[in-house]
Amino acid sequence: MSDFDETETWAAALTLAQLSAQGDPAYGVDRAVIADFEGRTIIEFEGAQNQLNIFDGLAEEDQRALLEGVIAETNEPGDQQTRLRNAWLTGDATILEETTKTGIMTDPELREALLVERNEDWVDTLSALLKDPERPLVAVGAAHLVGPESLPALLEQQGYSIEPMTQ
Repeated sequence: MSDFDETETWAAALTLAQLSAQGDPAYGVDRAVIADFEGRTIIEFEGAQNQLNIFDGLAEEDQRALLEGVIAETNEPGDQQTRLRNAWLTGDATILEETTKTGIMTDPELREALLVERNEDWVDTLSALLKDPERPLVAVGAAHLVGPESLPALLEQQGYSIEPMTQ
């Protein structure tokens, strides 16, 4: 027990989430995108340190809500993850948007810190990148792409026209 005395609640939550994640991170989409993007400029919107700072800046009450949410999600049946994967592959924005309103995202402070504020921080950077003739490839989590507070919605508010890509 004493080994964890110095571990912050948010760090325990992220560790548990990583341990319960499915698949091998060596084959993650991020690595495939980076490999395909070799030789081209890669710009991080926030980077790992800033992501960790978001969690570290949460009030202890919100860190505990995060940990409780991660524990609850690890107990969900595997078919929920399959449902989300299929929603992403088929472009089912309705199901994807539902997930931004469940689990840890039902906590208003967590939703604000993990989703809304980040989108608001990123949209100006993204808007500037879109003005370059060489269009950027932008990779973000699916939750940042759906709903009224999403990056596409914020870009539309700036006058951009958004059109989903289909296969």
